[in-house]
Amino acid sequence: MNKLSLLLSGAVAFTAFISTSQANQELNSEYITAMERDLGISQAELPQYIQAEEMAANIEKNATIQFGKNYAGSWMERIGEGQYKYVVATTDQNSSSIDGSDLKHVNYSLLQLEDTMSTLNDTLTKVYESAALTKQLTNDKSNAIQSMYVDVKNNDIVIKVAPDAMEAAINFVALSKADINIIRIETSEGTPTALVNTYGGREYVSGGGLCSIGFPVIVRGSSAKGFVTAGHCGGRGTNVRIGSSNIGSVQRANYPGDDMAWASQRSSDGQLPFVTRYNGGNVRDVRVRGSRVGAIGASVCRSGRTTGYRCGNIQSRNSTVNYGQ
Repeated sequence: MNKLSLLLSGAVAFTAFISTSQANQELNSEYITAMERDLGISQAELPQYIQAEEMAANIEKNATIQFGKNYAGSWMERIGEGQYKYVVATTDQNSSSIDGSDLKHVNYSLLQLEDTMSTLNDTLTKVYESAALTKQLTNDKSNAIQSMYVDVKNNDIVIKVAPDAMEAAINFVALSKADINIIRIETSEGTPTALVNTYGGREYVSGGGLCSIGFPVIVRGSSAKGFVTAGHCGGRGTNVRIGSSNIGSVQRANYPGDDMAWASQRSSDGQLPFVTRYNGGNVRDVRVRGSRVGAIGASVCRSGRTTGYRCGNIQSRNSTVNYGQ
């Protein structure tokens, strides 16, 4: 029995098979093209891949329940054309695997990794809120610590730093008092910058700049309409315009920080459950049918006003990125 058959047989109760014709009806041609180009998944393989992702979400849910505090993360792996496996990690050396998955025994639970990540985040905030600490640890280099994330595949936390900031990273970890055995420091090839116009919604003008709508929202407990967007697209009070119409303004914004914002729009304006393809056609291109947290290793695609569709795989969740502000 090959890995794909094992994966499918382990989750027959979770989801039905998806035929090629069904997948093609649900996915637009640009999405299929982007998956083929960026992920190397052919159109014929898409139904199997979609089903593998569905099953991965269910296996992850079951794994968190079965292993409890010993759960150490899980992820999808592609092992050949049309073949996928799902790996579950645990610190319980005596545990048995879940149907449809491989089991990996590791030293640290996901709870331990996330607790350490929380400690590092608190320390990073402390450093950049103190001019004296920033100077002491990083020699005033604002983006010495560029990003941090939990790497469940390697059962550790990765800290990426600027090419000349290795000493700053070591001092940073020492200040945090985190377990050094759980941390891996890597030098980053580039410098992270806040990117604009990479969201899946319609283009709009914020102040004097162009941005993309994240998704429309209605404020809970009221009928106020608006949309979620990036915080760096404009501070509170910044006017928002679509085409030649002023439709509202930024009501809340956080940047630097969480880089998120909410902008209001007129009550007479519509809100549509679609994502535009930016191909010159109707804005009603891709219908939003719901949401869920994707498995690590699963695909994720986005639509942006400048570069259209681009796809990748989820490497980690709840990462921290430092832009230097």
